[in-house]
Amino acid sequence: MKLQAKIISGFMIVALLTAFSGFMGIFFSNIIGKEGLEIGIKDAPISNALMELQLTAVTAHLYFNMILAGDTNEDIENVWELLGETLWFANAIHYGGENEHNSVKIVATDDPEIRTQITEIIKNIEIFIDIAHIRYNNFKELQDNSNDITTLGAGSETDVVFHTSFDAFMVQAFELEGIVKQSIDLLNEDLEKNVIRTMIILIIISVIAALLAIIIGIFTARSIVIPLKAGVDFANQIASKDLTKELDK
Repeated sequence: MKLQAKIISGFMIVALLTAFSGFMGIFFSNIIGKEGLEIGIKDAPISNALMELQLTAVTAHLYFNMILAGDTNEDIENVWELLGETLWFANAIHYGGENEHNSVKIVATDDPEIRTQITEIIKNIEIFIDIAHIRYNNFKELQDNSNDITTLGAGSETDVVFHTSFDAFMVQAFELEGIVKQSIDLLNEDLEKNVIRTMIILIIISVIAALLAIIIGIFTARSIVIPLKAGVDFANQIASKDLTKELDK
């Protein structure tokens, strides 16, 4: 092989090894990136939505009870708005949704267990909202005919259903939040394991590529240096008028 061809071949092999190392780095980084996006785009927003669902529901429940206790400083419309947000977060977990008001975007879950539980939560929230309207209408009617409004509707069937439905979806939401957080923790553990695995693989590939590059470099250098040295020695022999030896081809 000619000198130029040997040099070009050596550089091409080293370049291919470098390109292979880079390709593997991109490949594994892409896998890790997708797993990270799954956590950031799908699971984390669902966990946040469940927390918001509970927060808006508890706040609405508190305001509602204050109104029924005779607090005129609270507006019932705030309660309906909060309960509307509660239902929106539940539906967004099941169907996906984007709230322009607070810039919240939720991707619908594809987890069968989460979908089953959120369906039950939605049903109980709707029951709670319906009962809340009935309780408030009863409250207004009784308020017009009674000066004592501190115990209006307390202990009635509507009151029991009101509290039962609220407790039902709050417990379900709390349990579901725990399931989602556990799923996120497992995904984070898998992500960390994949990061470590990827680092090890890339280190091994880099070491192998470096060793191969060194071996190829030594081989290429020897294949160039040895013939050159032989040529120089032959030239020195000719210069010393020693014509007994021939140059190997």
